Amino acid sequence: MSTQSQSSGLIPALAHWPARLGISWLTAYTVLFLFSNGARTILLAVLPLEALERLGSAQAVSAMYVGVSIGGIAASLMLPAVVARLSVRGTFYAAATASCLAALLLTSGNLWLFMAGMVLYVAGGTGFEVALSLYTMKLIPRKALMQVEPWRVLFCATSYCLGPWLGVYLGAHLASWAPYALTLIVAAVAVTYFHLLGLTHISMERAGTGSNPLRHARRFVRQPRLRLAWLIAFSRSAWWAGFFIYAPIMAVSAGLDKVTAGAIVSLGVATVLTVTLWGKLGRRIGLRRLLIGGFCVTGVVSVAIALMSLALMSLAPLSLAPLVLAGALVFAAACAASIDGAGNVPFLRAVKPSERAEMAGVFGTFRDIAQLAPPLMAAGILQFFPLPAVFAATGVGLWVTAAFCRYLPRRM
Repeated sequence: MSTQSQSSGLIPALAHWPARLGISWLTAYTVLFLFSNGARTILLAVLPLEALERLGSAQAVSAMYVGVSIGGIAASLMLPAVVARLSVRGTFYAAATASCLAALLLTSGNLWLFMAGMVLYVAGGTGFEVALSLYTMKLIPRKALMQVEPWRVLFCATSYCLGPWLGVYLGAHLASWAPYALTLIVAAVAVTYFHLLGLTHISMERAGTGSNPLRHARRFVRQPRLRLAWLIAFSRSAWWAGFFIYAPIMAVSAGLDKVTAGAIVSLGVATVLTVTLWGKLGRRIGLRRLLIGGFCVTGVVSVAIALMSLALMSLAPLSLAPLVLAGALVFAAACAASIDGAGNVPFLRAVKPSERAEMAGVFGTFRDIAQLAPPLMAAGILQFFPLPAVFAATGVGLWVTAAFCRYLPRRM
């Protein structure tokens, strides 16, 4: 991994232990994303199941997630004021604290405290994302982003691959409180590793202001390249959000058991571990071509899954059709992994240095809106069409995004 940023003098001298292990400081830095994301992903599969048990219906769970997503959007818009008041380092600490408080509240038997814990859970994940985005923009040269970003996505993907399964497994085989306790531990490890990297000694310029967050949103919308970066990140995240929800439902509807349905999700996320290979391809053929191709192919496979599901379930419901469908779902995830190879590079290269904190807060709303969009879209579609139509609509949406990717700079 590139060490160009080390020559800038930003890396603190005390964080020399990675070199003793034979790795660069930037490689060690990307490992921090494993822990910061782990504080979120351990509960990723636990919370929907817990909410279903408490609320009793999928419709009520959907309504709760809509409310939580709206709260997450509000938290993202308020983050510039938080960064201005607490500093970037303080925002990282606040995110860890929010994750720990969320874990405690989520174990409460009170439904309102549980919902408050869900909002803190989302806010903590967003806080980690924004704080580390600011450190990344400070420490990593723009030309090195495409080299570093795939490793960041790789460690994020590792946490998303292991965390959901581990959380459910611990809750089922150890104790119901075990995944929440592990979340507390991982958040503490993230803070400890943050110190070991020497990030507390890095001087960050004043980031963000306490002004109206809606003003930042207006400035964001007025910049075409930031709008495009947001659309790319939103489309990618929305596809994965829909996959997490509807791939296991489709698998169970096709006759597979719940364990197999869970394995489909795990295997699908595991394909993102190929992200470094996609990153290399992106550096070779250009980010623009990688994204256009990735969105187009994933869209084609998503529409094909919808058609395949309808055909297989009607022609041979008791044969190998469910396993064929399972393989198709995993293959779709593998195609989507190509989009993840670009990570957030379009945003990181488009944002102005003077607006990093403000625009990072607005950009972070893609995550919460992406969690909100698939259930809302599916609620409307499923009133008139069967479940496979959700994948077809998602595929069409990816084609639209591919068309907009043509406006990315050719040199990117």
